[in-house]
This record gives sequence, C-alpha cells and structure tokens, in this order.
Amino acid sequence: MAESSQPPILIKPIPLIVAQEDVILGPIDFIEYIQPNSTTADLLFTATLDNDDPLPPGLFCTPDGFLTGIAEVGTLGNYDIILRVKGAASDSVMVNVFLTIEAATKTTFNETEVASAVIKETEVAPAVIEEIEVTPTVIEEAEVAPTAAVINLLAKPPVLVKPFPPLMTYEGAAFGPIDLWDYVATDADSGDMSFVAGLANGDGLPQGLICTSDGFISGIPAKGTQGAYDIVLEVKNAAQEALIAELTLTINTRPEIAEGTSLGDAKAQMWDALVHDLPIPDLATLLNRPITSTEIYYLLQRFAVLTIWDIYNLEPAGDKVLLKLSGASKHYNVYDRGSCLVAAPKDLFSYERTLEDALKTARAMAGEVYKRGWTIEFSGFNKMVRAAWVEVQILGDKHGKPLEVLHFEPTPEDVKLYAVQAQAREHEPPSPS
Repeated sequence: MAESSQPPILIKPIPLIVAQEDVILGPIDFIEYIQPNSTTADLLFTATLDNDDPLPPGLFCTPDGFLTGIAEVGTLGNYDIILRVKGAASDSVMVNVFLTIEAATKTTFNETEVASAVIKETEVAPAVIEEIEVTPTVIEEAEVAPTAAVINLLAKPPVLVKPFPPLMTYEGAAFGPIDLWDYVATDADSGDMSFVAGLANGDGLPQGLICTSDGFISGIPAKGTQGAYDIVLEVKNAAQEALIAELTLTINTRPEIAEGTSLGDAKAQMWDALVHDLPIPDLATLLNRPITSTEIYYLLQRFAVLTIWDIYNLEPAGDKVLLKLSGASKHYNVYDRGSCLVAAPKDLFSYERTLEDALKTARAMAGEVYKRGWTIEFSGFNKMVRAAWVEVQILGDKHGKPLEVLHFEPTPEDVKLYAVQAQAREHEPPSPS
C-alpha cells in the first residue's frame, strides 16, 4: 500500500522580515524554513495578509517560494502575513510570517574625510591654511554636504567581476529577479550606483520586462516577444563614471496543450508549470474544446449552494442575517433571509472545501428549519438537497413529528440512503446530557 501523503514541514521558525520603502527586498528564500515531506516532491507557495488582502504594493511571493519586490513609498508599518505552502498531493501547511517596512536609510559621509577631500580638491597652499583660524569645534559641528568634486576624487568606475551567462525565459512566464550586483562591483567611495538596460538597437527591453535603477531585471514577457535579444547594460556611479556591459536574452514561445489532450492531462500540465515555475501553457486549445455535461456537474458540485424555503411565507427574501449553525462547515456561510435559509461557499475558490462540507451544512440547515416547523421546499445542488431531505426524515422519526416537504419526490437512491443513515443513527451512543 502506498504511503499516505503528509503536509510540508516547518523545519525552523521564520524570523522577522525587515524591508525598506523603495528598496529591493531579498529575495527571501522560504525553502530554507519549509521543506516537503518525503512523499511530496514539490511545493507551491502563496502569500497574503492575514485579512486575505494582497501583500503590500510592490512586494510579491513567487510560486517557488521567494518573497521579493520593492515596497512602494507609503507602505510603512507592520504586517502579519499568512504563507500557504501546498505539496504535490494538495496537502498544505499555513505559516505566520511577520514583516516590517521601514523608511529607506540615507547614505552618510564621514565628515573628517569630506573636509579633508574638500581641502585637497581646492589645492590651498599650507601657508594660507595656517592663516585661517578654524577651530575643531567648528569642523565637528558643521554639516558638510558631499560635493561632486569630493565624489570625483574618491570614486572609481564600476567594474564587471564576471561575465553574464546567456539568459532564457518564456512568454507569459515570471522572469527573475536577476540581481545585477552579482556581476558588477564598485569602489566603496563611489556612492550609489544606478542601472539602465535597453536593447542594442536603442529600443527598450521587450514588453513586460523592466530593469530597476537599483540593479534588478524582472517581469513577465508579453505574448509576441519571442526571439533573441542583445541587451546593453549601463552602470553609473555617483560621479557619473559608467560601465557598459552586454548580455543576451532568449524568449521562447509558450508551450501549447495539444489538441485532443484530456482534461486531466491538461490540468496536470498546468500544475507542473505552476510548481516548477515554468511558463503557463497556452490555453487556447483547451478553452475552445466543447464543454461536457460531466464538467458542468463538476462546477455545480464545486460551487454548491442550497436554499430552503418556508413555502407558506409569501414575503420576498429579506436582508441577509448570518447564522451560526451547529454542525455547519466553516467553509460555508448560512444566511437567514426571512422566508428562506441560504447556504453559499465562504471562499468560492478555496481548495480546502470538499463535498462533505456542503453536505454537513445542508444537514445543519435541515435541523434549523425543523426546529422552526416550516413547510419546506428545496432548491439548489441535488446532493445537498438529498442530504437535507434525509436529515428532515430522521428528525421526524426521532421526534414523532414529520415535517412536510413539497415538490420533492425522493428517488429509490434517496430512500435507500435514508434507511441506511437512520439505522446507523440508532446504533450511535447517546450524546452526553
């Protein structure tokens, strides 16, 4: 028998992450803290704030587990992040991550070095210097700003420390960030460096790609950008001394899902692309295929809803009042609208919600309308309707007072399910009083 799947494992706590406004973060590698269980080979990472809002503007989490980006100005503060990590078998773990965004620090200069450099640059004769009465107190208290002349004296041009490897990506696939600082070095006295990249013919980078001024190339190449590109990178220090370097980038077309591919195989290709940070296959072939009745029923089950009407209450459905029903699933909301109860998924696209969550909620709703003594009518997903009808019959047997259900004709399968569940309830131990 195959070993059962286990969720990913947190191997050590994730420390507080500190970012600065308008400064590249990381990338922070979550793989250092979370590893797959032996039965799951790959992980898929997603991250949101604890209130389900997206990450602060400018920051993002890649599917392969890197937190990076440039926090926008105005995002100062402390943030609680929920990191969701899913294994290949859809087993998952959620981890709390704490993020602080601070104001960017400013570069400072040693005042003694600046003063010395100013004197050297102006080439004042020693005799003249002796006649100038400058006390140490004046020098220490003066806020001497670095000048272009000072920077020119201290700065050395940036240098290329190793050649750029050929870069390759796909249309529609996340690219980078490529850290240009891994290939370029500068003298400590050169001040900040700025990076600019464009094509050798003078055009900008291919659509969807950017080069940030602090040295990162990233983005998602747009459709139609396939081809080989020669890129020219210009790196300047604070004295405007420049390094010019060249690199190559190849953008390949997105893979396509072949015509005739089954839905299951197409989903497997999509999942493999997401897990391994590969380009998402072109969905044109998949989306243009005829929709089958099985797929329609799957959608009905995936987004199942149920309404139970108080059939003799002729008032239209009123405002929603959220109910907390014993036995209902945490993945569903149940609302009282006066003349009916309505159940709907709490998070429509949650991967944690199953069919059993829908059935549990239907049984809880049946218990509520039984207590209210309604004459009822069902509308909604057929499996939820069946679960609610069976529960109403069992409650009627238990209390000797059947509830009237209109416009519902149970099938032989419904009656069989009711008989099996009623017999099972008879053998359950009595609940503690």
